[in-house]
Amino acid sequence: MIIRINKNKRKYAIIKAAFALFLFSSTVFWEENSLDLLLASGIVIIALTVITIINGKIYSNAIINCRVIWWIVANFIVFEIYGLIFLRAGSFNWDFVGFNGVLLVCISIMCLSIPSTEELVNIIATSCKIGIFATAIYIYANTINFSNISFGTRFGDALSGNVNTVATCFAMMYLPVIYTVAIKKKRDIFGIICCLVALVCMLMTGSKKGMLVILISFIMIMFLYKKPLKYFIFPIIIIVGIYAVFNVPELYNTVGYRIVDMLASFGIGTAVTAAQSTSIRKDLIVMGLKSFWNSPIFGGGMNYFQFINNARYYSHNNFVEILNGFGVIGLALFYGISLKSLRFFCGQRKRVYQDKESIYIFCITMIVMKLTLDMAMVSFSSLGIYYLPFLFPAMIMYKERRLKQERGKASN
Repeated sequence: MIIRINKNKRKYAIIKAAFALFLFSSTVFWEENSLDLLLASGIVIIALTVITIINGKIYSNAIINCRVIWWIVANFIVFEIYGLIFLRAGSFNWDFVGFNGVLLVCISIMCLSIPSTEELVNIIATSCKIGIFATAIYIYANTINFSNISFGTRFGDALSGNVNTVATCFAMMYLPVIYTVAIKKKRDIFGIICCLVALVCMLMTGSKKGMLVILISFIMIMFLYKKPLKYFIFPIIIIVGIYAVFNVPELYNTVGYRIVDMLASFGIGTAVTAAQSTSIRKDLIVMGLKSFWNSPIFGGGMNYFQFINNARYYSHNNFVEILNGFGVIGLALFYGISLKSLRFFCGQRKRVYQDKESIYIFCITMIVMKLTLDMAMVSFSSLGIYYLPFLFPAMIMYKERRLKQERGKASN
């Protein structure tokens, strides 16, 4: 007996594998001693993209005419030019930046091969489930030891060298999964498990960014869930969550005390440690907003913030870093597609069927999450995974506009 696999299923399996590998490798292999594995993962993703192009019969015209790909290419060309010619301080890893750009183009090409937005969202969510599960297994096998948890313990350094990076990568995977769990009528047991795993991992990193994404996901669910019961259930969940963070020792020792310190930096309550990360970030942002005016149009060059302010660290704010390095032009180039997508989804949300409305809410949430996280991190020169909350909604907008044009031509 010969078992034949549907061609579309085979193509989708390849895309899911590529997406999941991209998510997994971005989370666990971004450290000096594992860069070879990150490179190998990228080569596999490129090979899978070539297979998708051949099997999916994606023509060069479709790739050339895709504005999302042009957005990626334009940004990374600017980064390479500024980094190679106008480097002001530190070093510039042109190969790593270019590598990220190539992988993002590959992800975009694979998105092009998926005909409908519903299928694309389902593939993204499935890939994120696989990414979360694989990362959690890797963490459990290599880094975590619950018996050693003490005050201030945060896991994740062994993966990427930065606990905030691990939390943010989990956040990128968590949001699509919690979305599909929220909208599905049938119980998605694997999705629920992955959501719980991601929640625990984000909390155990002690990252305030992780807590912020959890809050954003609850707001998204409030918009998705139509029944009035939500006004009773979700406040209880939030109250129980807040209580757990400040009363469960393992949670308080990783994230609770950091929230207390953060609030203290804004004049609310008293800090429990000498850490001043939030107040330092505030000072860096103010410093960067002042130095930006030295070259407001085209910026001062790569790492200009560190150069002009004689700062040891970058600004910890993507908006400020881009304004200093690439000016208003660079900021418009980087964030233009997200604002365009946001305007499209907000304007069209009430004009579509209910299933599409939920997808639009999901896209709006992804963009808002990315814009919010960028206020506390520099993402443009970091991992390619940080581009996905802009890239996926932009691809969905691109597909929705093409569908609308095709319907218009058919009606005429």
